[in-house]
Amino acid sequence: MGGLCKVPPLTAVLACVGATSKFFSTKTCMSQLVEHLNQIATFASDGPVILVGTRSAEVVGVQPTLAAISDALRGVLASRAPVMRFARFHQVDGESRCFFAVENSAGCDGDETFGQLAQAIVDAARELPSVDCTIPVPWLRVHCELRRRLDEGVRRLPLHQVRSIAKQCGLPHDGLSLEVELEAMLAHFHSLGVIFWLEASHTRELVVLDVQWLLDAMTCLIRNFDLHPMPGDTRAQRAMETEWISLCRSAELHDGLLRYLWANKEFADSKLSLLSTMEHFGLLVSVPGRPVMILPPLLAFGGADALPPMAHTLSECYMHFSLAEQRFPDLLWSPEHFATGFLPKAAFYRIVAASIGWCYNTTAGFDPLLGRNRCDVAFGCSRLSFSLTTGQPVIRVTVRQGKPLEIIDRLRLISRSVLTRFGNLRLRFLIAVPGATNSYVELDTLSNTSSASVMYIDGIPGATTLQTLGTLLGPWLPPPHPPENFDVMLSYRWGPTDSELADALYDWLSATHVGNRAMVVFQDKRRLQDGERFDFAFMRAMLSSRVCCPIISLDALARMVFLDANSPVDNVLLEWSLALHLHEQYGLRVIPILQGPREQLPDGAAGWRITDLFATRPPKLRADLKGYEVNKKGVPIADDRSIFNRVPNVQVRSINERLDEFCSRYNLRLVPNHRTPHQVVHEVTHFLGLLLWQLQSNTSAPHTSRTASGAECWGMYSTVANKILKAVEQVQLGEEQKARI
Repeated sequence: MGGLCKVPPLTAVLACVGATSKFFSTKTCMSQLVEHLNQIATFASDGPVILVGTRSAEVVGVQPTLAAISDALRGVLASRAPVMRFARFHQVDGESRCFFAVENSAGCDGDETFGQLAQAIVDAARELPSVDCTIPVPWLRVHCELRRRLDEGVRRLPLHQVRSIAKQCGLPHDGLSLEVELEAMLAHFHSLGVIFWLEASHTRELVVLDVQWLLDAMTCLIRNFDLHPMPGDTRAQRAMETEWISLCRSAELHDGLLRYLWANKEFADSKLSLLSTMEHFGLLVSVPGRPVMILPPLLAFGGADALPPMAHTLSECYMHFSLAEQRFPDLLWSPEHFATGFLPKAAFYRIVAASIGWCYNTTAGFDPLLGRNRCDVAFGCSRLSFSLTTGQPVIRVTVRQGKPLEIIDRLRLISRSVLTRFGNLRLRFLIAVPGATNSYVELDTLSNTSSASVMYIDGIPGATTLQTLGTLLGPWLPPPHPPENFDVMLSYRWGPTDSELADALYDWLSATHVGNRAMVVFQDKRRLQDGERFDFAFMRAMLSSRVCCPIISLDALARMVFLDANSPVDNVLLEWSLALHLHEQYGLRVIPILQGPREQLPDGAAGWRITDLFATRPPKLRADLKGYEVNKKGVPIADDRSIFNRVPNVQVRSINERLDEFCSRYNLRLVPNHRTPHQVVHEVTHFLGLLLWQLQSNTSAPHTSRTASGAECWGMYSTVANKILKAVEQVQLGEEQKARI
């Protein structure tokens, strides 16, 4: 993967070359070029880059020469755009230029540089790994058929039609099912840019042959409405004036506006897939409980210039972004280092979008405040603000309420998810050193620095030890030793749905107090230490917990469906088996949390709702857990059994052996009668648990608009957290009563 980047007209570059260094630092054509190159670098750090300068005839015969312009460009870009080390240079009469200078008006016949440029592109393309990749002949037939459809004006196809085309072209190969090979082929075509297709549940049914169609649909919603009016705008303003004003001023898109903005039948018919695609890329955030979506990129056009001043500031940190190739100090930073780096606007919008979504999912009765350069959100009980620092690749995070450590943990998880789409982008968390003069500490480096290290910090007399620094930054740092006991252990299957619930509960519970102390929660990805034996670590945590909360869902149970006597250890089943044993022998409180699959709200409304897990009858699952088994027509094979009754009633030796090993090592009573997976699942569900589909119907109103008071019941997760808190308080009260006796 590489980039073809157009340099601004060479006459503009000529003006830059003759200017001062101060001119270079402003938003001129040079800074725009740096921005474009760094955008390329976030996705393709080592891809070939070819620069093209236009209107070269206007520069010929004047000073400086093209060679001098090239040297000046190279000097600026080398320090500000690391990807330039992969630039293809143009050799002309013994000179090496960092761009190809072409004259637009001459065309290919009148300017030989066009031919040299074309050859450079071909040479660069031949070095790409995708060029050497062999593709099965039936896949090529499918590709040719899709191109033929595109030439006929078909811009997108439903997945079932592409499946039929694949069968006609000879898929699947022996030993493969049609569904497996079809997904592999579409994913490969997507990686090459031939089509656009995402495997996510609500986007997989749409195969886009012309990416411009997708961009056209998004542009109907994300644009400067004053500068780029469209035919449906007038009707939308007349029919839904209040909602139109909210869209333009507050970036709030009411679901009803889509009938005007996406009046095109092609867009209207693909509404769900388009919205899901935009949400996938952080361009849209659904608001639970309301027919409204937030479009963060619109804040650049219509967001408020200023938000009300923050009432209280507890502490601050800085999120600094850069390209992987850029180098910075290991531990101590000064303000000068903040100016170097790169923060793509798309990354900022995605972090804001994810934070807004997390706010709506975990906080009841709180409305995020959105401005052009600031966003106020809540993570459970915590309150914080994001603000952009002008001219710096930095997001300033102001904590107004809550524990800084828990907030920064959540920001790490949100950012980690966002940065997976920017492969070459790096994030560092920086904290100002209290009492120091313009000195900042990089948190992750601090945690990995030797405790014997000594440093000298401006404004702090004498040498500063790591222990002293840790004391100064205490609220941002984890405790030096992990807790020995936990109030709650969260047991769940890693995956988009269950992980989101576990994350939300961890945030809520960790910000809650039991009596006069903070609640201590075990979540594996937050608590496990490097080098620990994973299974024994979470089993020890359960042994020292007051309450265990197994999250029971279709995702959690699906993997158990295919267990047999010789299966390897399923960690979720191991946790649930141990929970039953500890409940029987030692009185561990078990509160299962059950959630069914999510389904889209009816009548095309934005958002989703949780269905009844007991009533769910999904089609026959595939052994690889990537969808369902299908018949020869590509239709999923029905299965009338509940997911609970599909879990096998067979002893799994690895589970039994691991339980016995753990009990023996920690001098616990051995399990008298080992359970089968079927028995474990049914016994866990017999505890008095929390059914999310019932809680959601009691705490949300999907089809109602905002009430006059602004108080909306979005807090399903907070309701669950409060019920768990009451259970912990009951267990602690019982322990205190026993101690008094």
